[in-house]
Amino acid sequence: MVPACGWACSRQMLYGMSAIVGWSKNDPTLNPLLIKEQSHAHRLSLLMNIETHNERIVSIGGWCGVSLVVRKKMALCREAFPFDYILSSFQGIIHFLRDDFDGFFPDQLLPCIENGRRQFAGPHTIFPHHDLQNPMVVKAFKRRIRRFLSLLAQEDPVLFVRASGAYFDEAHQIPEFISAIRERFPALKFRLLFISHYQGEGKKFHTTNPNVIIHYLDTEASWEEDYSRLVGEALGRNGSNRL
Repeated sequence: MVPACGWACSRQMLYGMSAIVGWSKNDPTLNPLLIKEQSHAHRLSLLMNIETHNERIVSIGGWCGVSLVVRKKMALCREAFPFDYILSSFQGIIHFLRDDFDGFFPDQLLPCIENGRRQFAGPHTIFPHHDLQNPMVVKAFKRRIRRFLSLLAQEDPVLFVRASGAYFDEAHQIPEFISAIRERFPALKFRLLFISHYQGEGKKFHTTNPNVIIHYLDTEASWEEDYSRLVGEALGRNGSNRL
């Protein structure tokens, strides 16, 4: 199972993993030493070094596992961005791009309690790891938002990485996401790696766009290995035909 990051208070939201609540004892955030060892091993096994890649790797959610792999395990991103270690809907990402992050924080900074842990929930986001009643935490998130927007405003290439849950196929929103990026940041060269845990019936979304990589996973049991492998493969495809 995917380690739950507290998908609590999320019944009001269309998150793919909204049915997963609570915390896992196997959450790698609880073992920084293990993360450091795995990070070094993965970078060696994939023969990659952050200094040799010209793409900036940025997590755009929808849960904490993406940042755990990209930032901690693979050490591909040194800077913190707003969607690291929070829960976010893909529609929310699109909304924030178009409306300058309006509604990123809940209107009322009152936590709900799930399994003894405080979490803050808004229309598009859940904060299971951060105390939004602490002004310094809110200030840090605002810095991350400015950093994110500044990155998108320049011309260096970006690889966005997103993972979506098992109960709602967000991949159909990919064209809208691309349009939102294009509208506000027309000079940005970017690719999107979209990892979906959706296992429902019906036609799954596919695209012929070479800069959009979509993978539907049929299990959540090996999410960490799958994410690492798919990010590594995406970097191996690092070509010049970016959007």
